[in-house]
Amino acid sequence: MACPFSQLSRAMGEVRTGVRVRAEGLGITCKTLVTYLVLLYDSTTQNPGVLALVAFALGQLAHSVVVFLSYVYQMGYPTFWPTRLVTRPSSEATTSR
Repeated sequence: MACPFSQLSRAMGEVRTGVRVRAEGLGITCKTLVTYLVLLYDSTTQNPGVLALVAFALGQLAHSVVVFLSYVYQMGYPTFWPTRLVTRPSSEATTSR
């Protein structure tokens, strides 16, 4: 089963720096935009400053999702489900021991 970070590892192992730069750049841009928009909305409410932690969390979430989707788009879809191994009949397994 491949972990979500396998695409990052693969990109770094293949020295595909451009993939990482594009993914991180787009992620930072989206993170900044989401955080700014939530804080802008928060400043118009009755109690400004209440959504500061929510703005940070949504920015982090936006960054993670955008970076992940960018890697999937540029590197291919990873397999998250384990693949079934070829199984031997039980009679072969017992005789080989």
